[in-house]
Amino acid sequence: MGFLKNFNKDKNSDLHKDWKELVSEEQLEQIISDSNSKPTAIFKHSTRCGISTRAKFILEEDWDINADALDFYYLDLLKYRSVSNKIAELRATSIRLLY
Repeated sequence: MGFLKNFNKDKNSDLHKDWKELVSEEQLEQIISDSNSKPTAIFKHSTRCGISTRAKFILEEDWDINADALDFYYLDLLKYRSVSNKIAELRATSIRLLY
């Protein structure tokens, strides 16, 4: 059945080829340090939110940024809540894309 083929698929397994997954607070600290020498963006994605899913789709479809020019990180904020909370401490807003 075609409609079931993606049912058990890992939601992050189909990330854009130029995106890196953010999975730990230690990695976040390194990203912050590295951002002093190279532009960096973090997309905080809520896998349960339709608006966030649509924003992810638009980013992926329209992506035309050279990976050498920008490090782009994807954060599943439900799976890695502690990392999301750490970002919130640094940026006291609920924005989804940090640059």
